Amino acid sequence: MKMTAALEHVIDELIKFDGKMLKNTDYLKMEHLKDKHCYKIFARNAYVGVWKEQQKSFMISRYKVGGTPYIFDEYHWDTNDEENFPFGTVKPLELIEQFPFELKENYNDTEEQIILNYLDELEEKNPVITGINSLQHRKQSAIRYERKLRAKSRLAARLKRCGITIADYEKMRKAKRLSAVR
Repeated sequence: MKMTAALEHVIDELIKFDGKMLKNTDYLKMEHLKDKHCYKIFARNAYVGVWKEQQKSFMISRYKVGGTPYIFDEYHWDTNDEENFPFGTVKPLELIEQFPFELKENYNDTEEQIILNYLDELEEKNPVITGINSLQHRKQSAIRYERKLRAKSRLAARLKRCGITIADYEKMRKAKRLSAVR
């Protein structure tokens, strides 16, 4: 699949932003956050999250494989304690608004969909980079990843019918690349 110039621009801008944010120490500390409030965030898997003070985490709308999100928690950056709690992945940047729903450990399917729609809409309305729709990029990346996995699965099935493993196929491809260089 060929990338458009617009998609390349979005990816470049998000890569620059991510690189800058990894080094950034100017983010909101846990003691300055309001429980059950939405924040613009820098995280591995989202740019908007709801602060859950007791868990020291942000509830996000995560896209992993395909275009369907799910609720996921990522922890505040300052919980990153290698010995006790090595999971801090979120740097909160700016307060957006109070979360209009009840925070619960589990939601039924309808409640979850309402919350996911709300978080996605909030991310679109509050871009971390002006003019960049990070939500659409996250969705498209997850869809591309799902397609890649399906293609790899189809390839593995075809190879299996021929008595070849993926590992053997990769070795053959590497050998062919090496012979082409010689």
